[in-house]
Amino acid sequence: MNDSLKKLLQILKDEGESDKSIAVVLESITGIVTPTLFQDMATVLTEEDIQLLDTIKDEQEFQEKVKSLYSQRSGKSPEDLINEITDKFVEGFLARYHQDKQAALAQPVVK
Repeated sequence: MNDSLKKLLQILKDEGESDKSIAVVLESITGIVTPTLFQDMATVLTEEDIQLLDTIKDEQEFQEKVKSLYSQRSGKSPEDLINEITDKFVEGFLARYHQDKQAALAQPVVK
């Protein structure tokens, strides 16, 4: 697991967020990472790469070849891209989370 994601999960737990709330955050990250990764792969892999991948029937071999081709074409691994996206998400999320917490604390309590 990415270090910034570990930090985010720990902060949310320490702040008393529910498991359901934490699951929503994780779903949001997945919803951003997955399409971004596929989009980047689509722009990096060549038509010849796609044709080669189409010939591979074994799922594990296919995944390994995708990672290899992506790394060759982009200069980074899919894991590196996932970490970059996750780090940016966590940074933005935590900034907004802390702003919202501060704003909530500044609101007067109505009895």
